[in-house]
Amino acid sequence: MFRLLTEPELLAAAAVELLSDAEQARLRWPKRPRGLRAAAWSVGDAFLVDEATDVVGGTATFGHVVADEAQDLSPMQLRAIGRRCRFGSATLLGDLAQRTTPWSAGRWEDALGHLGRRSARVEGLEFDQVVLVDPAEIADPALGVAGLRRLYTALTRAVLALRVVHARDLPPALRAPEET
Repeated sequence: MFRLLTEPELLAAAAVELLSDAEQARLRWPKRPRGLRAAAWSVGDAFLVDEATDVVGGTATFGHVVADEAQDLSPMQLRAIGRRCRFGSATLLGDLAQRTTPWSAGRWEDALGHLGRRSARVEGLEFDQVVLVDPAEIADPALGVAGLRRLYTALTRAVLALRVVHARDLPPALRAPEET
């Protein structure tokens, strides 16, 4: 990938009938870094490398992928998510009215093509409510429970109701009032 972005002749040979001269110029770095480690890779470059890696050797997939704030994902980011749930499913969460990037999809249906899906179910949430609480009130008790450390990100966003699915007894701080 480094050579493609820094050697115009190599990019031109690889891009025959795929990219115009103008598109190639947008991809190329204006100045060649001293080496791979000295390169200033951007977030966009990371997704380009991800795409190339998938074409050459494939990408690990998961049974289900969840992406929050998905209203701000670019087409390349959506493609990266689609590659990771190629044989599974995905849940994209977001509010299109809160888009903050120029590349955001205007409709959820527009994002499906980038995910590699021909059809999907788009559902609106029944409640749209912001709850102002200190995330620590919810997250701190959960962090003390073995096996719940991966839920921290989810628990930092308090919602109208929180349901904890568990296989073992919960600690008192996480039990419903009628259980204590």
